[in-house]
Amino acid sequence: MQERQRKHRLIRAVLCALLVLAAMGFQARAESCDDDTIDKVSDDGEIITMLSGAAFRVRLGDQVDAALWMSTEDVLICKDETEIINKDENNERASVHRIR
Repeated sequence: MQERQRKHRLIRAVLCALLVLAAMGFQARAESCDDDTIDKVSDDGEIITMLSGAAFRVRLGDQVDAALWMSTEDVLICKDETEIINKDENNERASVHRIR
């Protein structure tokens, strides 16, 4: 019986450690995003320019959605500037490549 209790305690300890590590990873990803605001989006959704002056080319598969994004919408620039998350559009995402 004691052996079983030790195994349960070990499993609980490992699960707690994994939860802590996962939470730390999530926090690190959240901290690696920068806030910005959309200045303009090209009519076809290919280019998004930010108020900060940064400009991004949107991946072809995301251009239809990005074309509907509006100036003054708040976004997060994440994943080493390869993803934009539009906070004003239910966290809709677009894969991008920085061009300026």
